[in-house]
Amino acid sequence: MTGALGPETYNERLSRMRAESVARRLLAMGVPVSDLQIAGVGERSVARQTKDGVREPQSRRVVVQLAPGN
Repeated sequence: MTGALGPETYNERLSRMRAESVARRLLAMGVPVSDLQIAGVGERSVARQTKDGVREPQSRRVVVQLAPGN
């Protein structure tokens, strides 16, 4: 995910690249690809709302959720 710094299309692409990077690492650790769902949300789901152009480190994150029983 990304913050509100920079163009929205760039943030969407960056968010997706971050998610794919984490997914590659999880695959390398043996997590089955069928257990992964990858999404980039850019500015649509920030951790902390800020004005445009304001850096917010908490919005630069990847969320990993485990399903019950995994």
